[in-house]
Amino acid sequence: MAFTLVVAAFIALALLAVLLVLSPGRPAPLLNDNGQLIANSLSEKVFVEINGSRQGLFIQSTDKSHPVLLFLHGGQGMPQFIFNMTHPSGLERHFTLAWWEQRGAGLSFDAAIPAASMTLDQLIADTIAVTDYLRERFAQDKCPINSDQSFWPVSTCSMPIAHAATR
Repeated sequence: MAFTLVVAAFIALALLAVLLVLSPGRPAPLLNDNGQLIANSLSEKVFVEINGSRQGLFIQSTDKSHPVLLFLHGGQGMPQFIFNMTHPSGLERHFTLAWWEQRGAGLSFDAAIPAASMTLDQLIADTIAVTDYLRERFAQDKCPINSDQSFWPVSTCSMPIAHAATR
């Protein structure tokens, strides 16, 4: 019995080590055609306090001085940065692209978030706070928003965008 537990513990530690090597927990740096780091590029995972909730973003750009573009994914529970890794959009060549994982989804998941806080009004307030953070951090007057509306009704993505755009 003790031998079985030791073997199981060893296998678990080996799998954890493999996972840490294969998935370092941060996006890969942006490289040029020669495999060298692109000067003034940015590829990071950040956490920001948004309206009392720790929320995560992946931010990538071949040049940090590019205009900021917030990508608002189509619904809770399905962030889309991972798809950009397998099917790159190339938008990071033209924008400082922020893939926000909204309250309750992906990097921003927290089981302690009250279900009652998952409202359209909260999504709008969070969207405005995230755009304010990005505008301030990157010294931009505007922060356009791109969205994927394939999972939620159009109005769910359109409402935060419309409210944020009027600012």
